[in-house]
Amino acid sequence: MKQAKKYRRRIPISLCILSLCTAFALAGCTSKESLPTEQELSAKIAAKQEQKREKQMADTKKELDSYFNSLAAEVKALGNRREAFFAAFSGLSEKKLTEKEAQAHVSFAVTSYEKELSNLTGLKVPPYEEIQQFHKEMYQAMEAYIPVMKKAAKGLQDRNATALKEVEKQMTLLDNQAKKVLEKTTNLQIQINTNQ
Repeated sequence: MKQAKKYRRRIPISLCILSLCTAFALAGCTSKESLPTEQELSAKIAAKQEQKREKQMADTKKELDSYFNSLAAEVKALGNRREAFFAAFSGLSEKKLTEKEAQAHVSFAVTSYEKELSNLTGLKVPPYEEIQQFHKEMYQAMEAYIPVMKKAAKGLQDRNATALKEVEKQMTLLDNQAKKVLEKTTNLQIQINTNQ
């Protein structure tokens, strides 16, 4: 009788162990084949790193594109202010504007240019040394127009033809310098696109 009770206890325990082993075997927990190999793990890690790198590159490209688009808009706006400045002189020489009107237009153009230039300093410049150096050069090239424009305004006010001719030469030099800096924009964008 005691022996029968002993077997009855063992049977449920044995069945429980057997069913657990079967469940684990079916789930693949005891099979070595279901565990990933070192190569598979390395491949998964490499794939994740590649995805991360591609995301970083996409984010960087997006950041740089945003910067260059904003910069292009600001440079265009500064160009429009310079055109308004020159239009005042053209209007005076073509007798479309009186001297007082031309002075007012020139003064307004200089003030507008200075305000627009302050927007250039407000741009979010990406934290890359080459881009920051380029932005600094661009700002300096655009800022160099201000003293020359003010000199022209003073020359117009004083009716100093010699000063105005000198301003014309200086403006040509500044335009050439600005073109060189603007060419760097294209070169930087090409570099960025080829490094992708």
